[in-house]
Amino acid sequence: MLRLRVTKALDGRLLVGCRLDAGRLAACKVRVYAGRRKVGAAEAVFDAGKFRTVKVKLTALGARLARRRGGAKLTFSATAATAAGHVLTSQVTRRITSR
Repeated sequence: MLRLRVTKALDGRLLVGCRLDAGRLAACKVRVYAGRRKVGAAEAVFDAGKFRTVKVKLTALGARLARRRGGAKLTFSATAATAAGHVLTSQVTRRITSR
């Protein structure tokens, strides 16, 4: 099972942790949406491990939405590949603020 953990970072970037319950994580691709509009994406390839962090850069729209009072409700969609070649997906919605 693939689990996501979202934390804030500076410069319009977010840190998204990809974690596997079992097996070895080889790559993780994260896409960020505000409604149907894509406001960020990143992909990272790793040496095999159970937990890795992906730095997601927000678009200008995504950064502007996060700066709004009350922040923005963003949906994070991730696709991960294991070292054995299995593909897992996960999706989580979080409210992100820049304050």
